[in-house]
Order: sequence, then structure tokens, then C-alpha cells
Amino acid sequence: MLFFNFIAISLVMTVFVLEKFPKIAMSPKYLGTMLVIFILMSFGYFIWFPIVDPVLYPNIINTTTPLPWLVFVNILRMLLFGYTVVKYAMITKKTEGEAKRRIRWFFIGDIIFVIGLIFNLFGGIFNIVETEILALILFNLGAIILAKGFFM
Repeated sequence: MLFFNFIAISLVMTVFVLEKFPKIAMSPKYLGTMLVIFILMSFGYFIWFPIVDPVLYPNIINTTTPLPWLVFVNILRMLLFGYTVVKYAMITKKTEGEAKRRIRWFFIGDIIFVIGLIFNLFGGIFNIVETEILALILFNLGAIILAKGFFM
């Protein structure tokens, strides 16, 4: 769960670096804000940590996270990913050539991440393991597409 939080924060920082100069994006204003959001999103997992429940799922190891915390963190992640989707769309309009192709891959990967988060949220709320597995597949697909954008 912490790595999912890290992905959202990293993408927002990537937007800051693309929009502003890296020196400005790494200033305490931007970096500090993202650090506070990351700590806020991650803090609850040290209090209400996911519990492995093999009795309910004899063939699949699943974790149970308290529902209010799951909803809060997933909505915060969706807001961060949604912000990056909008920003990547705006940046794509301003750029050309190789940079435009890279940012387009970031945009597509971000959209897949948001869809995965929606599936993860619904799977967690309604306790549907198959939906959560689909969400993990979408996360992996989104990560591969984002990596393609970085390594183009």
C-alpha cells in the first residue's frame, strides 16, 4: 500500500518537474507538500494495518483494511492521479515531438492507474477478490506504460 502511495506522489512530482524547473519543483513548498500528503496517506497503515485473513480466502491470501481508511486513501490517490492526468493533458498540448510522445504514454498510464484504483476501491468495499486482482493487473499495466514513457 505504501508503494501505491509512493507512485501517486512520484507522478505529481514529475508533473511539477515538467511544469516548472527541477530546482523549483524540489523546493520545500512543493516537496514538503507532497511529503505531508504521503505521510498522511501512509500513517494510517501503521495504526490500521491490513490484516491477512486466510480463513476467508483459503486459496488466495487477501488482506483486509478498515473500510473508512481504504476509502479515504483511495479517494486521495484518485485525486492525485486525476490531477496528473489533467496536467499531462495540458502539457501534451504545449509540447511537440519526442516529449509529446513521452507525456502521452504518461497520460495513458495514469488513466489506467485511475481505472485500477476505482476497481480496487469497489473490490475493497464490496469484498470482491477478483475485482481487486483485476485492479492489481491494471496497476501493473499502467506501470509498464509509464515506464515505456520514461525509457522512450
